[in-house]
Amino acid sequence: MKKGNNAAVCIAQQTEKSDSIAERLKPYKCKVKPHAFCFEDFEKTLLDHFDCEDITRLETARNRRHHRIFRLNYEQNPFFKIDGCFQPVFYRIVRNEKSEKLFEELYADQEITVYIEKTSGYFETNSNRLYRKLCIARGVTQKDYDSNSVKLLDLLAMMKEDEME
Repeated sequence: MKKGNNAAVCIAQQTEKSDSIAERLKPYKCKVKPHAFCFEDFEKTLLDHFDCEDITRLETARNRRHHRIFRLNYEQNPFFKIDGCFQPVFYRIVRNEKSEKLFEELYADQEITVYIEKTSGYFETNSNRLYRKLCIARGVTQKDYDSNSVKLLDLLAMMKEDEME
């Protein structure tokens, strides 16, 4: 068997999986209202639902490894990276009544952080629940919506999971 044949089979299997996933998530698509990413709206959603502390540059400097990893992950992500743009902001979620559900999934002494790239909407957090909420808040563009992009499939999966919780 030639090398190329394996690749074609693999691509066909991935397309089938993607199509079946899209079909299973179809009921959620009608709930999506496509829009351009707006950092101010995204940040407002975060701050309306949770009390957050800014992770200062001084703190970030003490732990440069996290900043470098976040930047590397952003630059390696073909779905979000915008050439020449990297405007990160870092938050720590305050543990209180509003956020207690987020902390249930972590060890007692862990903190929850959110790293956001302001231009693209790319973000990382160590809380699955928070990831889901922010993914829904970020939404997708009209282009992603019309093309059933990976971003849309991710959003629909997060909506389904959030509904089940």
